[in-house]
Amino acid sequence: MPGRANAKGVGGWLLLYLIASIPLMFLYAVGLSGLFSDYPLVPMIAIFLIFLVPLWLLAARSPGAPRWNIGMLWMTAGLMTLRALVVLISPFLAQGPDVAALPTISTILPGVVAFSCGWAIVWTKYFRQSARIRNTFG
Repeated sequence: MPGRANAKGVGGWLLLYLIASIPLMFLYAVGLSGLFSDYPLVPMIAIFLIFLVPLWLLAARSPGAPRWNIGMLWMTAGLMTLRALVVLISPFLAQGPDVAALPTISTILPGVVAFSCGWAIVWTKYFRQSARIRNTFG
C-alpha cells in the first residue's frame, strides 16, 4: 500500500469528493433554477451539466482540474448566497413567495449558505495541500 506522499490518481478523499459532489451539484442546480415550487427542467439540467464539467475534468485527470474545481466551489457558494438573498427579499417584491413563509425560509437559507461556503473552504484547502492532488495533477 503506497504512503500518502505517493498517493496518485482518483482515490481516497478525491474519490469521496467526486461522489459527494454529484448530488450536491444537482441540489445547487435545483436551487438556482427556480423558486421553491417552480423548477424549470431545461435550466436545471443545463446548470447541473455545467457544474459537472469540473468534476469530469478531475476524473479525466486534466492538469487544470483542481483550479476548475476550486473555481466551481466558490462560484456555487457565491451563487447560492446571492440566491438566498434574492429569496429572502422576494416576499417584499411582487413576484416572491408569501410573506408568511419568510420565518421558515429565513431559518433554512443561512444553513444552505453556511454549508456551501464551508464545503468550498474545506475542499479548497484539500485541493491546495493534498499530496494526491499534487501527484496526480502535477
